[in-house]
Amino acid sequence: MVDILDLTVPNTHLLCTVLGLPGIDISYVKYRNTVHEYLKKLYIATNGFDFQQFNTLKHINFRYPMGCTYAIRDLIQDKTMIHIGSGAGDLDMEFTKYCKTLYSIELNTDDFKISKNRAYNPYCKNHYIIQANIFEYDIPSADIYYFWCGYRIDIDILNFFIKNLIYGTFLIGVPQEFGKLQDFLLNIKKINILDNITITYIPFAYDESTDHQNKYVTSVNKRCPIFQHPIINNTPFTALTSKNWNEWQTFDNLCGVMFFIKIEYFK
Repeated sequence: MVDILDLTVPNTHLLCTVLGLPGIDISYVKYRNTVHEYLKKLYIATNGFDFQQFNTLKHINFRYPMGCTYAIRDLIQDKTMIHIGSGAGDLDMEFTKYCKTLYSIELNTDDFKISKNRAYNPYCKNHYIIQANIFEYDIPSADIYYFWCGYRIDIDILNFFIKNLIYGTFLIGVPQEFGKLQDFLLNIKKINILDNITITYIPFAYDESTDHQNKYVTSVNKRCPIFQHPIINNTPFTALTSKNWNEWQTFDNLCGVMFFIKIEYFK
């Protein structure tokens, strides 16, 4: 097991300066080196990133990195989780290894049809794949609510839950561009005044670069292929090659650290 706390962010990161969340006194050069050392350990601990050893249907522009599933495995173990914007089911291939009950809610018809016909892990005894608009759906009670649909709609979803007194733990994907991240965090800060809310972050390391196996020379290299889709529509995130990490950038070349905002909202 690899400790995710090893990835505590530098204290000048926007997560710390905007939200006042904990960080450590470390340079971004050293932090980047730490992340890459962590990834070497993670590769060995997970038998060659076993969480991404299947043919994903979406490339990284249309889903969070598969590495996020490993980082939250203990949090979702034997829990009821609602995955909003579940797409074609890539992340759910891993979530069903841990959840007791999973509701996968997707609006897009094509993705919904694909997700209905995939072979998920049988550990999850109750997996419901639903086509619905989350704002019009009668949301069942759950322990965990997971979503990463877009930096503005995610705030709308969160506010919808709070307004309708839907309690639980929310895991929200953090944006990967400076302006979007700043806007997102400032909106998160607005709800931090509520007494029954606590906010923190969960870091996770990932490497979905096409040549990633060449970086991790172990005995599992030859038997652990990754089915990496070519990036069809480059975004500022996937096109980023600069290794100069800073207060918002903790990744380059489809490798590095990304984050969840974890919000606990209880009666």
